[in-house]
Order: sequence, then structure tokens, then C-alpha cells
Amino acid sequence: MKQLILAAFVCLLPHAAHAQAASPTPAAAVVSAVQDKPTSPQPAELQEADKLSASVVQLYAAGKYKEALPAAQRALALREKVLKDEDPLVGTALNNLLALYLALGDAGKAEPLCERILARREQGRAPTSKATMNALNAYGCILTAKGRLRVGNGLTLSERINKILLQDAIVAAGLTPPASLEGVGKRISSPPPRYPEEAKSFRLQGRVFVVLEIDGAGQVTSAEPLLCGNALKTLAEAASEAARRSSFAPVEIAGKPVSRKAFAVYSFVLQ
Repeated sequence: MKQLILAAFVCLLPHAAHAQAASPTPAAAVVSAVQDKPTSPQPAELQEADKLSASVVQLYAAGKYKEALPAAQRALALREKVLKDEDPLVGTALNNLLALYLALGDAGKAEPLCERILARREQGRAPTSKATMNALNAYGCILTAKGRLRVGNGLTLSERINKILLQDAIVAAGLTPPASLEGVGKRISSPPPRYPEEAKSFRLQGRVFVVLEIDGAGQVTSAEPLLCGNALKTLAEAASEAARRSSFAPVEIAGKPVSRKAFAVYSFVLQ
């Protein structure tokens, strides 16, 4: 399972009180944390959580994932005790703990954290930061390994993520999302992928998640697969090629076209 989760998805967040976005590297996270120190006094529990989170970032940077785990767990517990669930610091602690489980290849512990991060975002708890997208990408890889598609609410993972990404795109364009996004920007053309002969010869089967860029006219401008492991690499390009040939209903809000990201999933099953 460990090889199905990319290290590229792992990104620790700053531990400072007002930090909300992912930093590109753990080292950068430490710098940001020092610069973002809160000016008002904090409860003792939050001060301890900040120190623990700083330790987690340092241990993670040193590759000491197991040593960092108890500190990350404790930091999350302290912040959950003092803060409301929607507080960005709780989200930071969740993402840091998830990063460690992914680095350790513990998909069983990582999956419920991915679900919680997704549910928080569905409730509008925070913008979809880079760290949140990393978590959603990792969720796709975990479900790919398990051969699952549906995760709560009777919807597929891609359906749940796409609602979030569409809302984000509308807001980023300076527009107000409609009361309901049901059916908005739906896929109207979905050519099936070509099953590579090489994959057939090795009897490779599975699902490939693809991240799409869609312009205001509903045309796919780019399609990149989530490379969760070498096992599905042969199928990834076939899935991406099919995704590039698909099309979506244009999204137009108040007369303004909206470009967006979307997830798509392609299944390869031998008959």
C-alpha cells in the first residue's frame, strides 16, 4: 500500500496561529511559522500545541516520521480541545497528521483523516488550499488501491470533489455561486479510454483518477493522472488521453464564463 501513495502529496503546514496555506517544503514551513507568531496571549494548551507542531515539522524534515507521530497526534488533540472544529489550526493539525500517516504508508489511518478533511471543506470550513488538494489527491490514491469509488453521501469521490472545485472557481472569478450547483458544468461527452495492449498482456486492471483543467467553453485544456504507483502507470496515459477528448457543459455565471478544475475517474476492467 505504501507505494500507492506519492510522497509528493505530503506537505506539512506551518504551526503558527494564523497560518492557513501549505508551504512548499517543511523547511519553508518552519520559517513561516517563526514569522507568523501570534501577538496575543494563548491558552497553555495552544502554546503546547504550537511547540509540538514545530517539533513535528522538524522531525518530518529529518525523515523521522515515527518519532513525529505522537507529537502530531497530541497537537491535534489539544487544538480540538480548545478550538472549534472549523478553526484553521485544527485543519493544520489534521493535515500534518495525515502527512505523517502517508509518509509511513498507513492508508488505514490516513483514509478517515482524508474523509474528515473533505467533509470540512464541503461544509465551507476553509478555502481549498494546496494542503487540502494534496489530501484529496491522496484520498483518490487510497480508494484506487481499494477499488472503491463511493465514499459517503452516496456520491463518488470525484462528484464530491468536483462540487467543491466548481464553487471555488466561481468564487475565484469574483462571482456568487448559485444556490444549487446540481447539474452545473456536467460532463456531456465522455469517450471511453483505449485499453493498452501492454496492460492487457499483463492483465492490469484498476481505476485511474485524472485531474482536468476545463475552460469557460467546457473544453478540457489539460489532463494529468494521479500517479499513485507504478502498477497503474501503463493505464494512466490512456486515461489522460480519453479525458482530453471529453467535454463539459460551459459554466456561465452572470454572463461570465468560468474556467475550473475537475476530477474524473476511468476504470479498466478485463472482460
